[in-house]
Formats: sequence, structure tokens, C-alpha cells
Amino acid sequence: MNGNDISQIEKDIRGWDSIEDHRTGTEGDSETTDWLANLIEEAGGHPRIDEFKFTRRVLGRSFVTIDGTEIKGIPLFDAPATPKEGITGIAVTIDSYGGIGINSFTPNDGNTALNKARSAQQLDAIVAYSQSEVGGLSLLNADRFDSPFGPPVLQVSSEHRDLLEEAKASKKECTVYIEFDREETTASNVQVKIPGTDPNLPEVIIMTPKSAWWTCTAERCGGIAIWLACLRHFLKNQPKRTINFTANTGHELGHVGLDHYLASRKEKGQETHVWLHLGANFSAIDSKIRFQASDEILMKLGKSCLKKSDIEPDQITNIGSRPFGEARNIFDQKGRYLSLLGTNRWFHNSQDRWPISVNVSQTGRLAKAVLTAATTIANQ
Repeated sequence: MNGNDISQIEKDIRGWDSIEDHRTGTEGDSETTDWLANLIEEAGGHPRIDEFKFTRRVLGRSFVTIDGTEIKGIPLFDAPATPKEGITGIAVTIDSYGGIGINSFTPNDGNTALNKARSAQQLDAIVAYSQSEVGGLSLLNADRFDSPFGPPVLQVSSEHRDLLEEAKASKKECTVYIEFDREETTASNVQVKIPGTDPNLPEVIIMTPKSAWWTCTAERCGGIAIWLACLRHFLKNQPKRTINFTANTGHELGHVGLDHYLASRKEKGQETHVWLHLGANFSAIDSKIRFQASDEILMKLGKSCLKKSDIEPDQITNIGSRPFGEARNIFDQKGRYLSLLGTNRWFHNSQDRWPISVNVSQTGRLAKAVLTAATTIANQ
């Protein structure tokens, strides 16, 4: 990509970062929709805002008290609230029967002990402190947002680790308060259709999430920037196959926006040739790139395009294994896909902001690789 392309990518990243809250169903989510729609129109496209009904959580009191100390936090969005009077119990290990379980978690997958305790439903409540390279509070996604389960869970910052571990060791009494209201609102996906020269061919979908817990710039901006780069390219260079672009809300809440999009396509009986999934974190500084593909043909194509951009994936998901991110939704419906993700030391942390967490030059090289792959697929 040339200097002007890199300049545009940086501009798009700064635009994303200027909206400080991208949480689903919030004002920031609506602002993100408007921002994307404006960029699409500037590029000569015709955005479609697909709104759908959404019940969001409005947080009230969320804290735990220990020896008169109040530790504020944010609850898991796929766990229940406490009664108004809170839940009082003795601080215990996560594998105990009864009491308030104390444990650590990381914002990534693999929180085996925490997940096991939630499923066992033997504890009265759980307080979990975040562990990440950058410290502070890095939230967990709510994959079962539509069907909350287990005991109430409060997520708190890493700075409270010693206090919580001491409370557990001494079996101190603590009280957890988690309150929230439910508000009926709307959420929205942003879509653009670029008609192909052969409308009878199955379509290509290029998708990326447009929501996150905080600003989450390095997590989300790469997908958004490359999505926009592909959009601008195909608006000027009509493909053989029709391409549908969709930027979906609800990433942090079990992919509810993508589920809505998939249901609407199924209802219309629309066929898809290949899905290109632009996932999380591949634009972060020192990101370890993960590449995923549904079959050998797409795996070979993707690796070739990455190599031409001097990128060697650090991790490759085995063909046939359920992939990470939104690609899993496509896998579950037996669709064909290419998928790009990465790692991010600021993952789900409020400190994930421009410019400290973002590698613009890597984003540019990945954009070139994705565009090469998309062009090949869209003109088959």
C-alpha cells in the first residue's frame, strides 16, 4: 500500500478512537454507526442501518465490601444480579461449596477454574480480579448474554489482588452488591452492498465487529480500517461477485449483532460463497497474528497473500477445529471463511487507546494481504 493508504488507515483509526465508548446499545454504539455511515457515503457507497430491538443492562451498584473497604467493579453481563441487600458470605476458594469465591481471570479464553465454578453453581457469588500485562481492569465477554447462568460475578481491578487474596486466606466476611436495570432500546449493524457484474453468483461477505467494552482501539480498529479499505477499493473496482459488507454490534455480548445478521440472511435464503472475518487485535503492538480458514484452498490462498505482505502467522487454527471470534458462527453453520485475529496486551482494557497500543504499519501490510485475498475470491 502507498503512503496515502497508510495515511487513510491512520485517519480511520483516529476516528474510531475519538468515540470513547463502543458498548452495544449505548450512545457510543449509535455514534459509531453514524460515523461509519458518513465514511461510507464519503466513499460513494450507500449505507444501510439495520436496527433491531435490544435489551441492555444499565448498571447500578456494583461493588464488594471487605472490612469496611469498598471495592468497585463491573459485573459479568451473562451472570445474574444479587438481591438489593447483597450477598454476604465468607471469602473462599473458587472450588468451595457456598461462600464468596475469590479468583483471578484473564480477558482471554482459558479461565477454566472460573468457568467450572460458574457452571457448578455451588458458590453464592464470585469476585474475580483481572490479570493482564498492563494492569487495571480487563473485562470478560458475555458469551451467554441471552441466557445468564451461575452465581453473580463481580470483576475488579488487578490492584485489589492482595486484599482479596488475604481475605480468602483469612476467610473474612464480605458482601457483594450487583444491581442493574433492563432498558429496551435498539442496536444497529451497518451494511453496504456492492453489486457484482454477475448477480447470479453466490455473494462474498466481508464482516467485522463494531462494538467493544471500552474504546478498545487496538482490538477493533484494525478490522474497521481494513473493512473500510476494502469497501473503498471495491466501490472503485466492481467485482464479479456481489460483496456485502457488514459491521456488526454485540461482539462483547455473544455476537448478538452477527446472530441477527445471519438470521436475516437465512430468512431470505441468500447464498454465501466465502466469509472474510476481520477479527480482533491484529493491529496491536507486538500482536501475535492468528490465521484461520475453513478449508485447504482458502488456507493456501490466505497464507500466500500474507506472505506477499511479509507476514508470517504466529498461530494457525487447525482446519476443522472450531475457530475463534465471529468465525465460529460461520463454522457452526458450515460456511467457508477466511479469518484474521491476533493478541493484544491491552485486550479489553480501558488503556487500549491510540497511539500507545496501535501498530499502523502492520495494519497497512495486513490490509494489503486482505485486499489481495478479497479481490481473488470476489472475482472467481
